[in-house]
Amino acid sequence: MSTQNQNPPNEVLRLRERTPEEEARIAAEWEQREKAERQERELERRRRWAACGIPSKDVRRIAAGELESTPALSATREFERKRTIVLVLAGPVGCGKTTAAARWLTQSTSRGTYLEPYPRRFLAIAELARLNRFNAAAMEPVEQAAALVVDDLGAEFLDDKGGFASLFDAVMDARYRHLLPTVITTNLRSDEFRARYGERTVDRLREHGQFVELAGKSLRTSER
Repeated sequence: MSTQNQNPPNEVLRLRERTPEEEARIAAEWEQREKAERQERELERRRRWAACGIPSKDVRRIAAGELESTPALSATREFERKRTIVLVLAGPVGCGKTTAAARWLTQSTSRGTYLEPYPRRFLAIAELARLNRFNAAAMEPVEQAAALVVDDLGAEFLDDKGGFASLFDAVMDARYRHLLPTVITTNLRSDEFRARYGERTVDRLREHGQFVELAGKSLRTSER
């Protein structure tokens, strides 16, 4: 029986032995490779969030974990825990509601709808107002997004014909029907919200969600 495989030549044994310097070099190479892979995963995560429409400053702060504990953040966590359909974060400029909504969008989980939903979306109100409600190709990705943030509701122009009101109602009606979660931020107080969008919208909030009025000093000075 051949013993070649049982007793490798001395040359092979020598090739298998590594000096301490070689071991250190190989370890350093593995560490560099793992670091590069972690950085690429982090970049991909940030790209994915930016593709949803989340503002760059919020992508950076969320990825870096630079979020202060705020009532807005607490409200979004409770919203995700209760798994209701809509949350309105209402409060003055700088109270952290946009960042909280963006962070929720990155963390929200599937609600198990029977639809195959579109990707998550973060829409500034100006983007929503530009949609043509009669264009299904434009409306469906918003109406059927797996999770949706509408930022700064109330800043849009309301025309006399009620064009935006009809658009907003169509989006929210579709999302209610498909049980898809939505977070809305606004500077409006509850009475102003009711006067601007009517009892139908407020009644839906009572049935399927929550209107949270936030207070507190602006966070923006410390963010600069």
